[in-house]
Amino acid sequence: MASRVNVKFVVILSAALTLVCGVVAYVGISIVLKSGDDLVRMGDAKLKEAESAESAGNNALAQEAYGASAFLYSKAVAKDRSNVEFLDRWATALSRWTPDTQTAYRSAFERSMAIKRQRAILLRTNLEAYHDYLGTLERQILLGELSRQSLDYLISETAAALQYFENDAGDALRRYRGRALVEIMDSNLELTEQQREQARADLLSALKVEPTNATAAVALARWGRSESKRVAGLGEAQRASEIEREAVGALRAFVEQNGTNTTGLLGLLTIDTEVALSKRGFSGERAAGVARVAASAS
Repeated sequence: MASRVNVKFVVILSAALTLVCGVVAYVGISIVLKSGDDLVRMGDAKLKEAESAESAGNNALAQEAYGASAFLYSKAVAKDRSNVEFLDRWATALSRWTPDTQTAYRSAFERSMAIKRQRAILLRTNLEAYHDYLGTLERQILLGELSRQSLDYLISETAAALQYFENDAGDALRRYRGRALVEIMDSNLELTEQQREQARADLLSALKVEPTNATAAVALARWGRSESKRVAGLGEAQRASEIEREAVGALRAFVEQNGTNTTGLLGLLTIDTEVALSKRGFSGERAAGVARVAASAS
């Protein structure tokens, strides 16, 4: 009797699995056969379903529908990778979907970054699109595991973006490369003289077109500090002092003109604290570390 039941169970299970596989295959084939516009319309329907569920307070159903809409939009993009509208819809759905695992979150973030990059490339000379991509990439690198490889990638991505702009039209983007080079300098990693000068030129150019950009102003002052230390190590104490005085003085003037900008204020506070600690005998790296902690606690 038990043997018969087991055989019957296996037969039922096999039939069920065959049915499920058939349904999955049908759904897969139907998606493959749909056009990009068809998939977008399906994604739009799921997005409206998600918004309705969210308004009704059914967050579980909303998240399921957001995930489904993101999937459908991704398939539309696969049909036409040059369609910015498809990319924008996919980005919107992803931004509203909350992954329930760390793996899913990482995957969604990577897709979001890919969308930003592809969108910027397609729009070519759209500064806002490149700021969105490079700015997010910069934050990811600086808040994550800072490495030479990641900074070199930001440098190369900035250089690739600048190729689309003529004359000084893209100079606002140069701050990303300039700051990345300064991060390398601050880490005492090897750079050529040309790269060090490139960092300064990039930051000056960015400030020329965006005089109130505090990130560029702080990075330029840090460039002066790092360059001063390097020159001092070569035995040129007077020249080192002049470089540092000029760089920090420029940041101080920036803060006076833009006093409400907290980025500039914290940057100056960090440098002033580092200088004070160095005068009290702290080593360069230890002084810099304590200075950063002091500034962040302010």
